[in-house]
Amino acid sequence: MTSQIDPQNPSHHKSNPSIVVKVGGSSSIDWENLAEDLSPIIQTGAGVVVVHGGGRDLSDALLKSGIKPKFVDGLRVTTQEVLDLAIMVLAGKVNKALVVAMSKHGINSLGICGADAGLVEVIPETEFSDLGFVGRVMKIDSSFLYTAWKNNIVPIVAPIANDSTGQMYNLNADTVAGEIAESIYADHLIFVTDVDGVLDASGTTISVMTRRLADQLKDNGVITEGMIPKVDSALRRLDKVDKVHIINGSKRGAIRRQLSKGDAGTSFIK
Repeated sequence: MTSQIDPQNPSHHKSNPSIVVKVGGSSSIDWENLAEDLSPIIQTGAGVVVVHGGGRDLSDALLKSGIKPKFVDGLRVTTQEVLDLAIMVLAGKVNKALVVAMSKHGINSLGICGADAGLVEVIPETEFSDLGFVGRVMKIDSSFLYTAWKNNIVPIVAPIANDSTGQMYNLNADTVAGEIAESIYADHLIFVTDVDGVLDASGTTISVMTRRLADQLKDNGVITEGMIPKVDSALRRLDKVDKVHIINGSKRGAIRRQLSKGDAGTSFIK
């Protein structure tokens, strides 16, 4: 994956922190709590990008259309029918509902997807032969993010993007958030989930996670399904992202607590 942002460019070295927040759909996360939590952070001048998923919302739409959702290692199999619904649900319904939730708390945001302003360019995902129209991120052009911040706008990004031929693809939102955070050398990458961070076998939150511990937990079947890409994405970003967190977004003020005290979820360290 390549980026259009030069880390040596003075515009990269901001006086205010940059924060990438990945959040699930409305059926898993209370967006009102999220917006309330982010509002004072944004008011301090922090550059915030929100990348959202919406897997449950999409699965509900598929079931209503008579299509059974299918997954491979936590990644959604995306046929043409699934892609069409993904664009409508993720880049449409979910994206704009999140923009509205932000506006209710005084946050000036703009809902886009990876295809807008050339933010994300992808190629077909080839590691799994049966995923269909699922893309792999190849390039992030972060210039739009800086333009948005200069105009006090928070980008809200849906995980849909196109390749060089114009073909649209469904993307894993955790991966998109990680790639964007890496491209801007973010100070914080925060995965907002509906669980208390990464849990051990007894259900207790692991406050600090290392790569070795993560490998052990995956081998033992403790980290499974949808948590796997979150953990993998978090660990991959630590070379270019200062701090990566997984927190429970159902708890009010969780993001501010994690940023100030580090006790609202799991933090990843090198």
